[in-house]
Amino acid sequence: SFHPYHIYTVFFVLLALIITESIIELRINFSHIVHYIILLIFSAPPIIYYLWVFKNVPVYYQTLFVQNITPSPSIWIILTDFSLLLILAIFGSIFVLKQKNTDKKNIFLIVWVVTQFFLAYLPINTQIRLFEGLGIPIIILATYGLIIFNDLLQEKYFSKRNNISLVYLFIIIFSMFSTIRVSFLDLYYTNMGKDSDSDAYITKDSKEAMQWLKENSPEQSVVFSSYRNGNNIPFIAFRSVYLGHNAGTVGFSVK
Repeated sequence: SFHPYHIYTVFFVLLALIITESIIELRINFSHIVHYIILLIFSAPPIIYYLWVFKNVPVYYQTLFVQNITPSPSIWIILTDFSLLLILAIFGSIFVLKQKNTDKKNIFLIVWVVTQFFLAYLPINTQIRLFEGLGIPIIILATYGLIIFNDLLQEKYFSKRNNISLVYLFIIIFSMFSTIRVSFLDLYYTNMGKDSDSDAYITKDSKEAMQWLKENSPEQSVVFSSYRNGNNIPFIAFRSVYLGHNAGTVGFSVK
């Protein structure tokens, strides 16, 4: 299993929190720095191991780093997908920052969101993977914002339950943009593969052929196939392939 992407999130978010605390309190909290260094020390062995593997095992460097290209989409797409959640999170953040004695846990949530947004656009191959986990602090801050929004509407604009229910219905519909977009994409790709192999669907004939291959070929076989079949053969027939997943095939573009 190779999933080191949260290394950026964990260490950069905590570092940003330490810096933010120092600016707010106008002093350096050496205790937090010590804890940060301890975390670095205990995390060092696997990090050093991965660096060693990248340097000494060209296959891993090629497939897991050079070819594993997942850029982040345009910032406008991200803002549209988060849409109302992000707006409510901003309301929640403003509420948190206006408190006389702001809870440090809430400061952490704000720092987490801001830092991870920047991380997701670092000049590295695996940008979009750095969005993983971002929904957690956004949802918590958005919950704060929703509570404030609810109190504001009831106090200044709506006195009847029915009227405010319409507002919440609008919020639910507006927040479903990203879900609707992803659902349409899933339906498109699934429908595209009804009569032929696709990224989301394989035909019964293809599946039966791969099962036959599993029962009638040596375990050490390397199968020469199309790109789509090469993606499915390893987990159905349990055979290696010449050409498969783009990030898992050495020299994929050349092949």
